[in-house]
Amino acid sequence: MDLSALDPAQPQVFYLSDRSLEALSDCYAVVGGTRLPLHSQVLSLHSPVLRDLFVERIAAIFNKDGAQLDAASHLALPELPDLSAAFQSSSVEEAACLLRLLYRPHAQDASAASFAALLAAGRLPAVAALAAQLGAEPVVSGLEQHLEGVCRGADMQQLLDGLRAAQRCCSASMQSRLLDSIAAQLATMGLRMPAIMQPAAQAALDNATLAALLLRLAQNVPAGAFRLPPIAEVHQGGDGASSGGCTFALAGFKRQREVLESPWVEIGGMHWGLKVHTRGAGSGAKTHLSAQVVWNSADPAAVRVASVSARFSIAVVDQQEGGHDLRQAEEAPLTFTRAAAAHCWEQLASRADLRAPGTGRLLHDRLLLRADITVDSIDSDSSEKESSSSEEESSSSSGSDGGMKE
Repeated sequence: MDLSALDPAQPQVFYLSDRSLEALSDCYAVVGGTRLPLHSQVLSLHSPVLRDLFVERIAAIFNKDGAQLDAASHLALPELPDLSAAFQSSSVEEAACLLRLLYRPHAQDASAASFAALLAAGRLPAVAALAAQLGAEPVVSGLEQHLEGVCRGADMQQLLDGLRAAQRCCSASMQSRLLDSIAAQLATMGLRMPAIMQPAAQAALDNATLAALLLRLAQNVPAGAFRLPPIAEVHQGGDGASSGGCTFALAGFKRQREVLESPWVEIGGMHWGLKVHTRGAGSGAKTHLSAQVVWNSADPAAVRVASVSARFSIAVVDQQEGGHDLRQAEEAPLTFTRAAAAHCWEQLASRADLRAPGTGRLLHDRLLLRADITVDSIDSDSSEKESSSSEEESSSSSGSDGGMKE
């Protein structure tokens, strides 16, 4: 379904497979001020609600004396039925999208790609609500099948739109699976709560759905503390050492769509973290795994630090015994400042290498990212240097004056 082809001024072109069908319409609906030519036989096949309207209308006109209805009686109806009331809660674009699914149920238009296009455009919840209102079971059934895939691998926005669609027309089990997926993602976000979960977005979910989501969050996040992605194997090079490392574990990697951040780890007196772009960034977008090492310049320990010079080695760990890690190293020190507090490897590992047969880089759908860090130098900010210099000069001057007095 190509939504760019939908012209609100001529919506019938979008849903009718042939323009000649417009002349054969035997009913209509006015939606958003636009008249939509419709066909009772097509609508009756897919919507029991509209089918009942047609039957009741014919019965009211021709069946007053118990006479049997026939095709000729139907053709003799004095005026075209107005179905505007059935579409009154929708926009002309939403009505046209649903009508396309009804008019072309066996074509590509009724496939999962169509639901994906509606979901990406944010129109799926409204189209699903209209389908439920009209009792369009074929559309609802196709939607449930599509949402099965959404549960397994979609970003937060699509999960929420899918949930809004599901709460209108899908089974309780489908809603439950979507809620589980949303709660699992929210449990790792903590203070990085996405804008799509702010109050205006939550208002689109009904009270029962919000209550169910809160229950799942309580089950996923013990004691009210959010669950950070796990980090392990933190080591230091020794007492006061300036080197160390850590391993960042990403479970359910194939389902991840967003940027994931590790907890902070202290190495060389500074706090460091990993930021993983599961779908790539920059020159590695969509083709590679990208990763950043980030210096926590906002940490209290760094309040008087102007820059940090450090060397790194970062690797995707092959989890099979004797496996080959995908490693990149920076031999020359990198300088981190408050204005540039991160360094990114945009093409750390290609997606093909991650999934290469015979390797364990995504063993049990888990990725391990290993970082080793050596801090070479820490430079104080200029104001601190100036302050220290002034104190030294003052001390020197005082000492010199005292000597003269003696």
